[in-house]
Amino acid sequence: MSRLLAGFLTFLLWLLTVALGILEVVIGVRITLSSYTDILRFFGVITEDYGREYWVGYNIQTLSALILGVGVAAMAIISGEIYFRHFGTRRAWKLGAWILGVEIGLLMIGYFVSADAYYLIDLLPGFGGQ
Repeated sequence: MSRLLAGFLTFLLWLLTVALGILEVVIGVRITLSSYTDILRFFGVITEDYGREYWVGYNIQTLSALILGVGVAAMAIISGEIYFRHFGTRRAWKLGAWILGVEIGLLMIGYFVSADAYYLIDLLPGFGGQ
């Protein structure tokens, strides 16, 4: 494989892992908020005015987005550095395979945990609820 092609494929692999990571943040925040509301419903805390519960949920959503976003940024930086240092070696491709496997596993967990986690699928032509 030529060095230019290997560099391009490595960049595409890194870009794919970052894009999946961003999608996982969106789905992770929705799962967190969905879990919070399910807990409130279970204990009968949800009332008609949604006063304090709304702001607690908003803070939980913001905090989970921050934590997940920092995790994805760290993953992108660390994996990018490893790809750069071990460019074209077997170690870089193994790392990419592991990261993709873990990210796809997390997306599958999101699919099975929350029915509304895949609301993004409605944006795809042919899959939406039109």
